[in-house]
Amino acid sequence: MYICNNSNNLYFKGSRWTLQGTLMNGKIEFLNWSIKPDQIHLINPLFVLIFIPLFNGVVYPILYKIGINTPLKKVTLGGIFAASSFVCSAVVQDIIIGHPLLLPSNEGQLRIYNNFDCRVAMSVSLVGNFSIEPLDVLHINYSSAVFNETDVLSIDVNPKCQLKTGTLKQRVFIVKGRVSSYLLTSKKNDDIELKNLNELRKLRSGNSNLRISYSDNLSGKSITLRDTNNKLSNVNNFQAVLLNKNTNHEIPVGTYNIYLDNEQILKKIDLLPASVNELIFHQRFNHTNAKLITSESGKYIHILWQVPQTLLITVAEVMIIVTLLEFTFTQAPLSMKSFISAANLCTQAVGNLLIVIISKMRLFENQVHEYIFYVILVVLGVIIFMLMTAKYKYKSVTDNQSKE
Repeated sequence: MYICNNSNNLYFKGSRWTLQGTLMNGKIEFLNWSIKPDQIHLINPLFVLIFIPLFNGVVYPILYKIGINTPLKKVTLGGIFAASSFVCSAVVQDIIIGHPLLLPSNEGQLRIYNNFDCRVAMSVSLVGNFSIEPLDVLHINYSSAVFNETDVLSIDVNPKCQLKTGTLKQRVFIVKGRVSSYLLTSKKNDDIELKNLNELRKLRSGNSNLRISYSDNLSGKSITLRDTNNKLSNVNNFQAVLLNKNTNHEIPVGTYNIYLDNEQILKKIDLLPASVNELIFHQRFNHTNAKLITSESGKYIHILWQVPQTLLITVAEVMIIVTLLEFTFTQAPLSMKSFISAANLCTQAVGNLLIVIISKMRLFENQVHEYIFYVILVVLGVIIFMLMTAKYKYKSVTDNQSKE
């Protein structure tokens, strides 16, 4: 019976909710203070102290009148509240992460990133004529019954860029259902180059996915991202040497200042939850320009949106843990009271072990699906618990005390 009450076990999944909090905005502007991800859980013991007398004096008498008049029925209802808390956490996670860009099976997208600090004119044989602003991106959608498609780009770079050759003609490949990305940049000898890039996707962790694109004359230089929200800590600071243009980096959500060899290039750049970002650098005559292009992102909602799920799990804790302690004291024989209490604590260990195993197995690409899986586990546990306790016959406290 205690083992099946896994809703109590899953309460100790606070580490997952703390990770969720790292993707949320904790700033309270009028107080000039930020709520840290682990601090939101401090409301749990506070509300436990408030709910225990409130439930004994108000809630339980009302529940008694509608038929929830035994400890095991209270525990069952507590399990439903626990499942509801994970539904809330799944909804919050879905809002934070958002949905990835999904192209129809008969459609492909071509992305051209302009690594120059001047406008580029482009003629696309199958689509038409376009222009790309300095350090910007062009999106072209292709719709056809053909699975893979080849197109020819004729590129004309503005003379202000002062390149060795200002024109380029090159074939590009578009795969249906995917994004094909190319970087328009220059070699060290100032020749134009169109490089194919790997496709970037949202990260399972919800952190920002960042790729740094640059011209060959910046190769070997150091890029540093300094978190402006943690001025006393270097935990979220990121540093990379520009060696590989096709490498992506996982960066924690936050606001950053960006430096090139200790020279500040960009100030207060926001890396949003579940975002896909391209950081473009261009240097000419010792003058460096940079721009962050975000193609996909989630929502940076406030951490106080975790309060409803925390309150629901607190209600479940009061109705489950406190009630089970009372049930053990009044129903278990004297020689079994300590054993039953220990068994109840062991179920918490089983729940923690279950969570560790599921997390390590990486069964779910999306964290939302993992939360829904926990909801299903809690509901199954509640159903089994109801079936096992449906015909339980309670001992009176006086009879139990006389036997002892």
